[in-house]
Amino acid sequence: MNLSIPSSTESALMGTECGLSNILQGNIDHTNTITYVTVSFLIVLAIATCPFTILLNILVIAVVKTKSHLKTNSNIVLACLAVTDASVGVVAQPLYIAIRILGLLGDTSDEYCKLLHSSRNVFRLLAGSSVLHLFLMSFERYLAINHPFKYPRMLNKARILKASVLAWLIAVMATIPFTITSMRFYLTINNALLGVFAALIIFCQVVVYKETRRHERHIATNQISAEAREKFRKEKKALTLTTCVIFFLVLSYLPIFIVCLLLLTSAITSVNLANISLNFVTCIAILNSLINPIIYCVRLRQFRAAFIQMLLRKNNLQAEQFERQIFKSSNKQEPGHKFENEGKHHEVRHTQSR
Repeated sequence: MNLSIPSSTESALMGTECGLSNILQGNIDHTNTITYVTVSFLIVLAIATCPFTILLNILVIAVVKTKSHLKTNSNIVLACLAVTDASVGVVAQPLYIAIRILGLLGDTSDEYCKLLHSSRNVFRLLAGSSVLHLFLMSFERYLAINHPFKYPRMLNKARILKASVLAWLIAVMATIPFTITSMRFYLTINNALLGVFAALIIFCQVVVYKETRRHERHIATNQISAEAREKFRKEKKALTLTTCVIFFLVLSYLPIFIVCLLLLTSAITSVNLANISLNFVTCIAILNSLINPIIYCVRLRQFRAAFIQMLLRKNNLQAEQFERQIFKSSNKQEPGHKFENEGKHHEVRHTQSR
């Protein structure tokens, strides 16, 4: 069965509640085994990962809130992003599961259309919040590395929380036009805002990367105090974490834009292929909220120890010992250690030369 969308039909569909997704969901060839098995697998995957998405992100919020040594500005921003990711597990994933199940059952009722319409608004709101919090993470790293002396006065916990609330308000305001105006007007506003914040994120990352390289060359050619070296190591580690989060978010959301572009240009003509593609890329985007707390655990030993302490009800010393026993191989190569060791060797050579 082929899917053909003339330009006149496409413009009409853009104003309906179900739109293109209604065609893809309502006209599935249920006798196609590949389509049925693929969508069923994605439903099972979403059901299996939903509890972990909620649990891990709640753990991130809890450990940052309760552990004093984790209440750094960069970690507070991570906790704010974790609020968005936890919301994905609480709201977006259950909606995704319900819609996929109804789609497999061939439901085309008005209630299904309303549910599909609501889910799209929720997905857009949470995706917008994620992008805005990534900008907040990038801007925090920009201030920390490019303006280290002004940074303590310019940014603190209260201002970060206010910025997070502002990010949510902007995401809501960017989603409202879709509910009261045409799709074309919404896409214009949404794409403009997305382009602006994407450009700001790229700008912050490029400028901070150049400044980081300059600091590394300065440290390599000059004798720097151990305190300054350790401070820079921590700032660089936080920057690496931010870069990883941005990288995986781009990998998660880029397929959606590609597939939607292919659908709107009729490059994909098979309804089964269109349905599989749309379901698959949507699932990937949702799973990004599970990937983020895993990144924190992989990159930051303190997060791993705090998770162990909270989950296994151990004290701080027991949690750190347990973490070292399990992740001893990764601790040897923890990010920043190599740079720190190189700096120590340089200090020894400098002392000997004197």
